[in-house]
Amino acid sequence: MKKTIFVATPCFNSVEYIDRAILSVVSQSGDFKIRYHVQDGGSDDGTVERLKWWVATLKSGNFPIQCNGIDMTYVSELDRGMYDALTKAFLHLSAPPDAFETWINSDDTLSSGAFSAVATIAENFDSSEVAWLSGETYCLNLHGINIGSPLDRPPTKGIAQGLCDGQFLPFVQQEGTFFRGWLWSKFVHEGAFGDLRMAGDWLLWTKFAQHAELFELSQPLGRFHQRAGQLSENMAAYLGEIDSIVPESDLVIRFLDLLKNTTLVNCRLEWDSNTNTFKTLRTPTSKPRLSLLARAHKPELIDQINIIAGRYEDVDSEKKKYRNL
Repeated sequence: MKKTIFVATPCFNSVEYIDRAILSVVSQSGDFKIRYHVQDGGSDDGTVERLKWWVATLKSGNFPIQCNGIDMTYVSELDRGMYDALTKAFLHLSAPPDAFETWINSDDTLSSGAFSAVATIAENFDSSEVAWLSGETYCLNLHGINIGSPLDRPPTKGIAQGLCDGQFLPFVQQEGTFFRGWLWSKFVHEGAFGDLRMAGDWLLWTKFAQHAELFELSQPLGRFHQRAGQLSENMAAYLGEIDSIVPESDLVIRFLDLLKNTTLVNCRLEWDSNTNTFKTLRTPTSKPRLSLLARAHKPELIDQINIIAGRYEDVDSEKKKYRNL
């Protein structure tokens, strides 16, 4: 049975960039099918007309489909925001428990080859072995230049503690993160995101990390496109939403406790040319790298971090490898 990749896009008044997002989905090539649903929030700027065009074009046979088939649908109706739209979209898709699904926002894109890699992983590993994976961080500015930080993916235990807030540990990039249907259903139900408008991704990842390890693939699977007016620009409001769930004082304790953990590992998926398939790797987490972001954003913790993690001789050399610190 050929694999199907399930994809959702929540959108509202996105006519300027919705074509780019859709094209990044429907141009994926490989031995799989695509089930794609766009949940529109009642746009009045021409977005709905573009969605109609795409559905008709894909059905007409005039678009060069490069996989085993694409089923695209859309609904345009009022919602309570992005996460409400997202919940509706995945409910509409109804992915099987073992299928991989993802979402791409209307102003972002998926990387070429992303679905082929994920479909291969779905063939090689059952849904309990690899339930959740993400690619390398990839963030484009208005000039198309990658400005994403190459900091290592944090260990799953750090994600589970809610520490991946961009202050203590790096964000888990949503664009290019894929997860099994069973993992989504563990958390998501009507109202699961509450009133969150910006930190819903963070909450979802903390819940996922209670049930499965996050594997990193050494290639970008999605691209975040930085533009003016995005909700993500308001870092204070984003951190405020997190603080309403886990106070910063608790995150400090959790981070320092994490540094004391001697069993932290990073999980990766790497291509094995000898077997012509992916293999899983688990390597000890580097404590100097783990503490770099917190050293930069939480200077008041430097002494405590040094006491716990030790004054690593390689901290300075590690720091030179990374930007924006």
